This record gives sequence, structure tokens and C-alpha cells, in this order.
Amino acid sequence: MSVGSAMSVLAKGGYIERFDIPKKRMRGTRLLRPDVLTSQLQLDAAAIEEKDRRDREKLKAMVEMCYSRSCRQQWILTYFGEENAGVCGTCDICRDSGAGDARAPNAEEEIIVKKALSGVARMSRKTANGWEARFGRGRIVQMLAGSRSQEIITARLDQLSTYGILKDKGTGYLNGLMRSLTDAGIIITVPGEFPLVTLTSFGEKVMRGSAKFQLVWPDPEAGKKEVALKDHGFDAQLYSILRDIRERIAKREDVPSYIVFPNKTLEAMAKYQPIDLEQALHLPGIGAAKVQRYAKPFLEAIKAWKKSRH
Repeated sequence: MSVGSAMSVLAKGGYIERFDIPKKRMRGTRLLRPDVLTSQLQLDAAAIEEKDRRDREKLKAMVEMCYSRSCRQQWILTYFGEENAGVCGTCDICRDSGAGDARAPNAEEEIIVKKALSGVARMSRKTANGWEARFGRGRIVQMLAGSRSQEIITARLDQLSTYGILKDKGTGYLNGLMRSLTDAGIIITVPGEFPLVTLTSFGEKVMRGSAKFQLVWPDPEAGKKEVALKDHGFDAQLYSILRDIRERIAKREDVPSYIVFPNKTLEAMAKYQPIDLEQALHLPGIGAAKVQRYAKPFLEAIKAWKKSRH
């Protein structure tokens, strides 16, 4: 693509000529001004930069569509400006994931989504080529939920205007909402060593209220599971003990620490202090498989720590 773009620029500048080769499915190229050195080329830098910007926007939109889990036809029609486009029911997404279960938001849900997207925007960087991701989903959820974790305080995310703006929803609901927003092509996860999240161009329109959308909405009770346990307040000493246990397990199994449990799970343990497997399942980041494989030493440490405090 880069070579093709460069050839087009040179052809428009009158430095080369592209021509069809008779009886062959290929094109030839001849120099029109062979005496001109590359340092003497007179090119429109502004036009080249503008073309590069447009090409990157198109590529970004294509990537967003590929990662989106919303109806393909709906996404394309929305991209070209058609509002309230319905799902087709026949594309791979509709057939595989039940895109037909998506629905438009009510007034309260629309406000929740706009607040969440405002938080994503505050934790992203706006550039000439769109939104640039800076934080992962977990950190964004922590900020929206008003977490007092060390990572949030150190990064001064508690100073943002959107800090704690959705704390009444709980991290369970917010994590589900973020997944649904990703599936709908409203936010995007940028792949890498540490996956980061930011707005798509469609997401920015949703945030500003200039585009309509549909979501497969998360269970409104999901955010209440976390608070089913008594909130003892975050304890840094207990957190340090749990973190040491996680490091030993990660070293023993030769895996990154977050594979055992992410920081948000350790924070919830230090805050809600579960003492059995059933209670542990109410915490974020702990599923049935992980609770069986990893939870026991953490629960034993919590029991011992609580006993030493009495």
C-alpha cells in the first residue's frame, strides 16, 4: 500500500508514467524526468499528510469493524450515516452471538453509557488521527467505580472529573458493560503486551449524543454480587500478604502474576476478606476454575490474618 501510494504521488507530480502492458495483466512504469534527483522532487507535503491521515482513518475503521461484535450490516450502514439501522440477522455475528438480543437504551441506560464513555475519553488521549488508548479496561472500571487502589491514586486518576461517577453500579456490572460496548464497536481494545481501551469514532458520536446505538445489556444485578460481602475497608497490610502469595504461585507455575489473580481481585480480597470458596466467587476476576486452582492459600491467609487481629 505504501509503495502504491508513493507511485500515485509521483505520477501526479509528473515524474513517472504508469501504463498498461498489452496482453498482460500488469502495468509498467517509466521515468518521465530521469534527470531530477530525489532531493529535487517538488511534492505537496500537506496533500501527502492529508492522504496519510485519511488512509489511517479508513484502516482504523476497518480494524474497528473486525473487532466489533455487532451486526456487520448495521455497522456498515451506521458508518455511512444511516441512523437506527436494524440488525440483519444473517451475518456471522447475528448467527453466532445473538445480536438480535441487542436493544436501544432507555433514558437511564443512555446516561450510564455516556458517563462510562466520558470516563474512557478522560483516560485516553485525543490526537489528529482519533483516540489513543492509555489504560486497560480494569483500570478504567476501577476509576469509574471510585476505587482507592494504589494504582489509581499513584496515577492521580482520582482527580479526574469522572472518578467514581458510576460507583453505585459496582465493578461487576461495569465490566459487563465494557464488554458489551466493545461488542457493539463503541469502544475498542488495542492489542499488545498490555491491551488498552479507547473510544472508536462511533463511540465518540455515542458519547456526544449524535449517534444512536443498541447493546446486549449486562445483568443489572451483576454489580451487586461484589458487595454481598461485608466491606471491611481496604487494608494495605493484608494486600501485601496476598500479593506475596500470588508472586510465589506465579513463580512456581512460571506465569505472569496477573494470570493467577489481577490486582483488582487482590484489592477486593483485602477489602471484603472472604473466608470460603463460595464467598470468593462473589469477587471480580474469580471464576469457578480459578477459585478451585488458586484460591485456597489466599483464603487461608485471610483467615489467619483475621484471627491475628482479634
